[in-house]
Amino acid sequence: MSQGKVVSSKSVIVLVLLAIIVGCGAEKGAYTHLFPVPGDIDGVSALGATAEYRDSTLYDFLNGGAELYFDYDIVAVAGGEYETEAGSEIEVSVYDMGTAAGAFGIYSTVRYGGADFVDIGNEGMKTSSSLDFWKGQYYCRLLAFDEMPGSEEAMTALGEALAANITEAGALPGIIDLLPPQSRIARSEKYFVKPLALNNIRYIDSENVLHLGDDTEGVAATYKAGGIDVTGFIISYPTAEAAAVAFESYIFHLGEQGTLDHRDRSAQVEFEDGTRSFVIIREAYILGVWDAKDPSSDFDFIKNALVKIEKALNLRKG
Repeated sequence: MSQGKVVSSKSVIVLVLLAIIVGCGAEKGAYTHLFPVPGDIDGVSALGATAEYRDSTLYDFLNGGAELYFDYDIVAVAGGEYETEAGSEIEVSVYDMGTAAGAFGIYSTVRYGGADFVDIGNEGMKTSSSLDFWKGQYYCRLLAFDEMPGSEEAMTALGEALAANITEAGALPGIIDLLPPQSRIARSEKYFVKPLALNNIRYIDSENVLHLGDDTEGVAATYKAGGIDVTGFIISYPTAEAAAVAFESYIFHLGEQGTLDHRDRSAQVEFEDGTRSFVIIREAYILGVWDAKDPSSDFDFIKNALVKIEKALNLRKG
């Protein structure tokens, strides 16, 4: 910033808060190399040093949303402020999720249909004032506070530079490969591990009726079935025994919610609003459909998913 330039009160408050939190024990410097430096982008300058948040300081930074991030095993967040020549301020936040699965998972919770998707990182989505993307073990979010001329272009340039500094691309969680492609709506896949993450995607219950935890993982996606959107899901458990316990727990829960038709290893429930849920267990997997209407179409997801699961089980056994 040039000498004598007046810094906005908003910038002063942000920088003071960053300094306070850094002074409260956050480790310094671990993520500095990821952030664009002065000269990388024409017309954009950095407002002070980056700040890093770990452990208890994460709760301060995440401001009420911490529990969801901890469900995805967040490690730390690094934040920096930039300013364009026109005076627009851009906040850059890098969330270290520890693994590529965690980075994709938290990104998938904010991904929505109809977004303006961009080729930044592994995948990104952009508005005139925000940019979200994931790459490697990082979920990145950029916010332009003031939509001035050039602010959107500067935000995009910062995102591209940030993504280029992340050397490891990472891979999607393997369980996504089990989702059948037939009738699946592109970019609707969402990844979860623990119950809060699942409830953020599709509310099930305040209790952990599906017995989700550190040793489970699940995926859900939107499908076209019978002319409506339904959600197909697959959950992987560490053992067939663990899946069986979760299956019985979930069936009991469904029976309290609607009219249950329980077979040996499958069940369906019809709710008062006319929607249905279908669920089936196959060894260490539970899969099914939420928000269904037409049984003949909705079973297509289960049939196609079972084909993929059978292949995965055969490969594991072989």
